[in-house]
Amino acid sequence: MQTAAPNPNFKPVMGNSLKPIKRFKLIASSFGSMVEDIFKGRIFVSKKSRELLKAAEEGNNSKIESLLSEKGKGRAYIEARDPYGRTPLMKAAFNGHIKTVRLLWEKYNANPDAKDWDGQTALIRAVIFGHGKVVTELLNCGTDPRIKDRTGGDAIKNAMKFGQFQMINIIKNHHATLKDQPPPKIPQRPAA
Repeated sequence: MQTAAPNPNFKPVMGNSLKPIKRFKLIASSFGSMVEDIFKGRIFVSKKSRELLKAAEEGNNSKIESLLSEKGKGRAYIEARDPYGRTPLMKAAFNGHIKTVRLLWEKYNANPDAKDWDGQTALIRAVIFGHGKVVTELLNCGTDPRIKDRTGGDAIKNAMKFGQFQMINIIKNHHATLKDQPPPKIPQRPAA
């Protein structure tokens, strides 16, 4: 029995020709450290953390109270993070839930200056989505509007970028009431 001669132009298709580790390093360098964290299993969101994040996103204060009131363990979840690095306070802020923001900050001392993986704080997210009452509440909490995200934009620059000009006035008016801090520099509104 004679076999056919191998074709010199034949190349087997094996999917991606990169070895798995090289492929991972390429993905990780392209998409940042979050991919590496997920790949290595560092980001794990527990069931209770997911429940708390969802309750904050929906503004369900009674659910938040029940989850955080557990003896010894409840307080540990206040800084829980989703896979994007967002805390319950951030979720409540960018969904406009003023009562939830107040509850998380006043009763449970949630950090208003915590950043997600994009470097955005609860204040920046509230500014982007135009939630004026939440922005005022966060400024009253002591949030620093000068914190910059990974693109270099603070709350005012993000307000300009997303056309939320009323948020600029809220931030400016809040700083005018503070005696010990100079007001932030407000860029001129572009001519329409």
